[in-house]
Amino acid sequence: MAYDAYCHFTSPIRRYPDLLVHRAIRHVLSKESAEKFIYNNEQIIDLGKHCSKTERSADLATRDVVDWLKCHYLFDKVGNNYEGVIVDITSFGAFVELKDVYVQGLIHITALENDYYTYDATHHRLVGQRSGKQYRLGDPIFVQVARVDVDERQIDFVLAQKK
Repeated sequence: MAYDAYCHFTSPIRRYPDLLVHRAIRHVLSKESAEKFIYNNEQIIDLGKHCSKTERSADLATRDVVDWLKCHYLFDKVGNNYEGVIVDITSFGAFVELKDVYVQGLIHITALENDYYTYDATHHRLVGQRSGKQYRLGDPIFVQVARVDVDERQIDFVLAQKK
């Protein structure tokens, strides 16, 4: 990758940008002049922009469908308890991924009762001001599904007591 001219593509070729690169390499190897290539420089740039835009759009659509399916799966499980792990800490709460289900949801900071929690970005944790209780990245946690909004693709958790 440190070469001045470097590219890579999947094999078998599955993406249109890879096909364009493959065609260009084949053209160069055939010792044809650049003017005889089927695309000019401006067309290659336009195709690159178009392909990047459509790939981003497809990725967003895929993510949206996956999020919808996760919400749909948990929709009738409101009130159920699950083991999970904290996978992200933000100033507004902790994101938890459920064990064995691989669905993520949020424990909003206001759902952490009996204390006022502050966000410590340096150490990826929420810390209770009075109790010193900490919720850190990677901590195992037991949660209850509190709310599922399929339209907004949001899942909310609250803390649950392990039985």
